[in-house]
Amino acid sequence: WWNLRADAGATITAPSGAITDGFSNYPNNYEASVTVQGEDCRVAFKFFDVEPAENCIYDYVAVAFGNTTRKWCGTGGVPPVLEGVDNFTLTLYSDGGVVGQGFRLEYVCGGEGAGLATLPPATPVFPLYEPAPAPADG
Repeated sequence: WWNLRADAGATITAPSGAITDGFSNYPNNYEASVTVQGEDCRVAFKFFDVEPAENCIYDYVAVAFGNTTRKWCGTGGVPPVLEGVDNFTLTLYSDGGVVGQGFRLEYVCGGEGAGLATLPPATPVFPLYEPAPAPADG
């Protein structure tokens, strides 16, 4: 498994693994990312506690892949499972205020999704916030 604080900026090539924000509450005024290189990945959060706010304007966790970025914050639930993700970047951002306990994300790539059978269900439990995507330019 990888620790976002210790491994910030790393590129992970392992076909499966876990990423956490560290061993205690994540810090204030912090931003760190890791990139996972793999195809057909299943990405699921096992634990999630990030300062809740509408539109996640203070703290958030984001998963970016292709032309898509999904961003979440909140407590008491987990974001939905992402399926079929190729080469993703995981980012934790925090402002200077409240912090939370953080997150634990597990992933498996190469279409081996059965290996995630112990992960939580895909249905999130609220309160959990995911800002609506920005409208496409047209």
